[in-house]
Amino acid sequence: MILVFDFDGTIHQTHIIYERSMAKSLEDANIPSENIDLRSLIGESPEEAWKIIGLTDDEKIKALVQKTGDLMEAFMEKEGRLYDNAADTLTYLKKKYPMILLSNCRASYMKKARKVYGLDKYFDKFLVGEDFAYQEKYKILKNLNLGEFISIGDRIGDIEAASKNSQKSIFASYGYGGNYEGDGADIRIEKIEELRGIL
Repeated sequence: MILVFDFDGTIHQTHIIYERSMAKSLEDANIPSENIDLRSLIGESPEEAWKIIGLTDDEKIKALVQKTGDLMEAFMEKEGRLYDNAADTLTYLKKKYPMILLSNCRASYMKKARKVYGLDKYFDKFLVGEDFAYQEKYKILKNLNLGEFISIGDRIGDIEAASKNSQKSIFASYGYGGNYEGDGADIRIEKIEELRGIL
């Protein structure tokens, strides 16, 4: 059994750095931000987030992805935080299972996170969206032929990563996904430390 973890909204309190970075990018691009639910965009691929906001110019999207990503990585170094009890929970689970981190992020973002949070001591493998042309997670996992796994995350893509591969999933309801996104999950958790009693 392998545990496949999402990062943003499952392990990482991404809103701390995301909202600030996006607000700066939106301001610089003269895009009003009052009616944009920034937290709902966490977990989308960087390009898709800007398309949801309404941008269609590929070059502009590319530039904003780069700018926002660079800001997030800079803020992570100084202000980033994992969820309370995430490190202890991951340490506990690592003793029992091989673990993979699968995130819809840029490679440089994950590289920074590995350094800032010492993630290499928990995870055996890191899979990032950029390396797979931001394919849906279920497709990435299908092609890897992992065998039996449990997908743990806060967005519907994490739940479908399991269901579309006939595997189990755990929905992190404390994250950034809407409550309905966990409808297909086998288990829901309100805090990451609940995994210690489940797995």
